[in-house]
Amino acid sequence: MPGSVQLFQSPVPANIKRPGVVFFLILISTVVLFAAEIAVMALGTIWALSGFLALGPIGTAAVAAPLVPAALYCIAKLAVMAYEGEYDLLSDEPTDA
Repeated sequence: MPGSVQLFQSPVPANIKRPGVVFFLILISTVVLFAAEIAVMALGTIWALSGFLALGPIGTAAVAAPLVPAALYCIAKLAVMAYEGEYDLLSDEPTDA
């Protein structure tokens, strides 16, 4: 009714998705698995280029300078995307199997 006083309404909806233990187990295992793959790929690339081009310590550091931050960015982006993807899969209602 216009002009009537309304009671306080919470800005947070009552049906908030709350992740459980399984959510975090899947998230952590996924991030660890793919982060290890990205790290091994980056380190393997540095090692292969260093050996193939016969680079010394300075040359290896020069090759590693752009690859290591790129790999760390990929790992961080992977973690964010994995969290968002798993969070989107949370359901408020149980599914019938």
